[in-house]
Amino acid sequence: MLIINCIANDIILSFKMMKIRSISLVDYKLFVLLLQLKINVGKKQVIWIDYPMTQ
Repeated sequence: MLIINCIANDIILSFKMMKIRSISLVDYKLFVLLLQLKINVGKKQVIWIDYPMTQ
């Protein structure tokens, strides 16, 4: 849950930063890629933490 909250906070901060400066299409695409990467990393961490508990 903590990892998900951290990712959510990062997303909110990223959106706030995006609002400050003008958004170009390239920036938006990079932001989406970064977002997907963070979500994938988050999923891997969650799986890694949950896995030993299930055994």
